[in-house]
Amino acid sequence: STQSTWGSENFCMDTQVAFVAGAVSCLLAAAWLFGFKKHSHACKYSDSGAEVAPPLPGRERTPNAGGMLGSPEVWQREKRQVDAARWGYVGDEHLHCIHGKLYDLRPFFDLHPGGRTFLELTQGTECTAAFETHHINMKLVAAALEPYYVRDAPNAGAVVPVFTFQPDGFYATLRRRALERLGPALRNRQATAFFRAVCWATLLLWCVLFVGGVCYGGSYTAALLAGVVLHACWGIGHNALHQSDANLWRYCMDLMLFSHHSFRVTHALSHHLYPNLNHDIEVTGLEFAMRFMRNQRTNSPLIFVAFHVLIALAAFTEFLRRTVLTVLRLEQFRVEHLVGVVQLVATCVSSAVLLGDWSRGVWLWLVMHMVPSWLLLATSFAVHRTEHHWTEGDANAQQDFGRHIMQTSLDHSPNLGLVPSLYCYSLLNCHCLHHMFPTVDHSRLPELKQVLRDTCLEFQVRYLLFDSFFPLFLSMLRRHDMNV
Repeated sequence: STQSTWGSENFCMDTQVAFVAGAVSCLLAAAWLFGFKKHSHACKYSDSGAEVAPPLPGRERTPNAGGMLGSPEVWQREKRQVDAARWGYVGDEHLHCIHGKLYDLRPFFDLHPGGRTFLELTQGTECTAAFETHHINMKLVAAALEPYYVRDAPNAGAVVPVFTFQPDGFYATLRRRALERLGPALRNRQATAFFRAVCWATLLLWCVLFVGGVCYGGSYTAALLAGVVLHACWGIGHNALHQSDANLWRYCMDLMLFSHHSFRVTHALSHHLYPNLNHDIEVTGLEFAMRFMRNQRTNSPLIFVAFHVLIALAAFTEFLRRTVLTVLRLEQFRVEHLVGVVQLVATCVSSAVLLGDWSRGVWLWLVMHMVPSWLLLATSFAVHRTEHHWTEGDANAQQDFGRHIMQTSLDHSPNLGLVPSLYCYSLLNCHCLHHMFPTVDHSRLPELKQVLRDTCLEFQVRYLLFDSFFPLFLSMLRRHDMNV
C-alpha cells in the first residue's frame, strides 16, 4: 500500500514536471520562431541604425558557419577549403600552412611532444594562430619546424593574415616575458602538486555523490550537488584538453555530456583563436536561438527568458546532437561518448531496483546535468559577451593577436583562490592569460598576472578586470539587446 501511494504521488509529480517542461519548450520555440524572422547574416546597419564595420580580410563568414548547431566536422571541412583556396594550395591539404609557408608534418606526428591530435586536427589549414599560441619557446619550436618546410604558399605575398605576431608587437613581447618568468623547463608550465591533488579530490567527490547520493539514495539534492561538482570537473577537463595528449584529465569534460575531442575543434581551434569573430563557432553555432555580435540582428525580447532554458539544456542538446550525427555516421564515434549513456542507465536501473520507478532516474540524470550546464554557460558567456566586449561588426578591429584577445576577453574575481575559482567559475575568471597561453596550466597563470599588467601598461592596451562576477552577469544579459 505504501509503495502504491508513493508511486501515485511520484507519478503526479513527474506529470507536473513534464507539463512545465512542455510549456517551457513551447515558450522557447516561440522565442526561436520570433527571433529567426529577424535574423540576417549580411547586416549593413544594426537595428539601432549604426553602421556595422565590415570584417577585416580573412575574417569573412564561411557559407555554413554554425551548420548543424556548430558541428566540428563542418567547421573543419570549411576551414580547410577556405584556407586552401585563399592561400593557393588546393590539392595539398595534407600540408600545414604557417606564416605563409607550407610544411609536411606527417613524419613529425609521432615525435610531437604534445601528441598527434592537434597536428591531425590542423592538417590542411592555415594554422599560424594555433602554432603561435600553443608554444612559448619560439626559438626552439622554429628550429624543430624548419626541417619539414616544403615551399611557400603560392598566394603568400598577396594574402593579409587574420592576425599578426610581430616580434616587437604586444603579443610577442608578452610571450617573451612569460617565458622569462616561467623559465624554459616544461614542468614550470604544468599543473602544480596542489592542483593535481584538487583534481583527484574533485573526481572522488563526484563519484561519491553520484554513486551514493544519486544512484543509491535517489536524492535530488545529491543530484544538484553532483551537478555543481560536475561543473568543477568540466573546468579540470577544459584546462587539460589544451595540453598534451598525455594529460588524461581532459576526460573529466566527458562526464558532463560534452566531448573533449569535439571541444578541441570547436573550442581550442575555433573559439580560442577567433573569439567574437565570424570564425568563432561557439557564437555562430548558437545563432538559431541567440545572437551576440554587432553584425547580427538583435534578439527577440523573449530571449531574456529563453536564454536560461537554452543554457540549462545546452549539455543535453550537445549530447543529443552528437548522438544523432554519430548514428547517421556524420560524426566519428568515440568510446567516451558512452559516458552519458552509462550514467543514464545507472540512474534508471538503480531507481527501478531500489525505488520501483525507473523514470526517477531520468529526472535525476537531467537535474545533474542541467545544473552544471547553466553554471558553465552563464559564467563563460560573461567573460566574452558583455556590453564591454568588442565583437565582429564593431569598429577598431585589432590584428595583433594579443590586442584582439584583450578587447574580447576580461578577468574577474582576482582575489579568489584556486579551489573557489574551480568550483564557482571552472577557472574561467582568469581568462585573458588563458587565451594568450592555453597550454600553460591554470594553476600557473597567477604567476603571469603582473607580467600581463605591466605589458598592457607599456603598450597602452585596455585590461578589463572586475572585482566580482555579478555586474558582469547583468552586463551579459544587457548584451542580449545589441542596441546597448
